[in-house]
Amino acid sequence: MNSKTELELLNGSWMILSLSLSIICAIYLRHEIVARWGAWRPLTWRKHFTRGMSVATAVMLMAIGICIRSAAVFLCFCTSEDRPFSPFWLTVGGLVSVAGFICTVREISHPLYGSAPWVWTLVTLVVFMVYEMAIR
Repeated sequence: MNSKTELELLNGSWMILSLSLSIICAIYLRHEIVARWGAWRPLTWRKHFTRGMSVATAVMLMAIGICIRSAAVFLCFCTSEDRPFSPFWLTVGGLVSVAGFICTVREISHPLYGSAPWVWTLVTLVVFMVYEMAIR
């Protein structure tokens, strides 16, 4: 198996896994919203948003971004031998997954450690991105 086939297989697998996780999170969120519907009002819905719902939303956002990025790479390999990756879908998937990842770190770490973990994760990411763009 060559590296192109391995990359195609891995991206196809990530696409399926992240799509499955997104669907599971969406089903969970739907269940929780329906179970709490009586308490939901237009201006007060956020206070009825449980910790589990916040984590599920963040994980779903991250999984959707991974699915978009993996699908872009997978479909590029499946449809053409020499076609370059679509920078638009790679960028969209990357931005959505990074936002979901940062939100996941925030939702998981905030109760015990406050804002420091997700802020430092974001600062480290920004420093890395600026450095990489500067040296290229």
